[in-house]
Amino acid sequence: MKKLIRLFVAFSVSVFALSASAGNLSQYQLKLNETLNLDGTIVTLTQIGDSRCPVTSQCIWEGLVQITFEMDNMVTDRSEFRLKFHLGQSGSIVVNGYRIQILDVLPLPVPGEAQEKTVWVKVEKSRS
Repeated sequence: MKKLIRLFVAFSVSVFALSASAGNLSQYQLKLNETLNLDGTIVTLTQIGDSRCPVTSQCIWEGLVQITFEMDNMVTDRSEFRLKFHLGQSGSIVVNGYRIQILDVLPLPVPGEAQEKTVWVKVEKSRS
């Protein structure tokens, strides 16, 4: 029973941390199906497509990561947006007054290994 309570507390703390208001500037680590709450707009990481060159390979093109998010502001229908990330160039989008930018996606691909990806995002209040 104590293990169950500890597990519930740990889960609640991690969910709270991900759903806390973004404030002026924050960085978050998101895995598949994790969410951010941006002043009532729920942004969920729904898909990670990674075509980057594997660590041990030589490639003609470096590849890229395409990340798909679902947005639900609880007022209108859900919508979807995609951001691309490759070689230090990352896409960003303004959602509900916040700019969301991809900082990194880890780990890099390794041939023959299924990997759970972590997406690092920067969230800041938009000036526009």
